[in-house]
Amino acid sequence: MPFNDSGTLDPLPITTQAKSFFTNTTFGTIDQLRVELETSYQGIQITLESEDKKNIDCMFLPGVVDNSDDVGREDVVLPTMIYCSPNAFLYEAFQFENEWLEFYKNLGINFFVWNYRGYGRSEGTPHPTTMYSDAEMIVDYLRNERKITKRKYIKIIHSYWRSWAVTWWCSRMPFSQKQ
Repeated sequence: MPFNDSGTLDPLPITTQAKSFFTNTTFGTIDQLRVELETSYQGIQITLESEDKKNIDCMFLPGVVDNSDDVGREDVVLPTMIYCSPNAFLYEAFQFENEWLEFYKNLGINFFVWNYRGYGRSEGTPHPTTMYSDAEMIVDYLRNERKITKRKYIKIIHSYWRSWAVTWWCSRMPFSQKQ
């Protein structure tokens, strides 16, 4: 706090106090939480580019494989939980609130999370119409890059729009009967 001419302390303007409060890194930064999540859960950081050229920040957290012979094998495809987190919830917060992550990971289920547009490192502005294209992009990534089939998807609802978008897109995915 600065001193005034009489030698007493002047309080900081409210805007300065608010900025100081919201930028306090006593408990770490979002980047630190992301790195800890990657390290603790062998997370794979993914940045997907949307149709409108916005980057969507995601993380794939692999499930635990029971058979030690299967660890690291590309052909072992575990079910994948597409986690639709609550509104304004950053996936990096799973470093602190990890009950769901631990539960599914220990069941041998992969965990896929992403941040809304405008949150974390995701670009753009959140809107229900972009949820569809983001869900399509995420499911396409999981299907084409991670080789997750329709029967291997699970979703959990904690956000109405994202879960609806993922459900809508998964129901329209063109899979053959053999998958």
